Amino acid sequence: MLLRLADGKSSEHISAKPSWNLRRLSCAPCSLTWDQGGESTRHDEFTAVTGIPVYFCDPAGPWQCGSNEKAGGLLRQYFPKGTGFSSCTAQQLDAVAAQLISSHAQDT
Repeated sequence: MLLRLADGKSSEHISAKPSWNLRRLSCAPCSLTWDQGGESTRHDEFTAVTGIPVYFCDPAGPWQCGSNEKAGGLLRQYFPKGTGFSSCTAQQLDAVAAQLISSHAQDT
């Protein structure tokens, strides 16, 4: 699932936006791994709302969060570094997510 954070990436927006978007999933994740940026400081509120624990990798340990790193690399095929997402619609992000899922299904 790809989400555009129209209101910015403050911890308030990060903790609130994904919680209501998880309802779109047919099966909620058991846990999430987030980056250690300041936008993640309210992870406890996210967990309280969703019941989904949030984990963090060690600083300078990106290999501990391999799926996030891989997803970031795949997204750069569609959105080069420095791309502004203010003009992206939810439909465009959903289309990219669907392409990535389809591509992954063909690889397995």
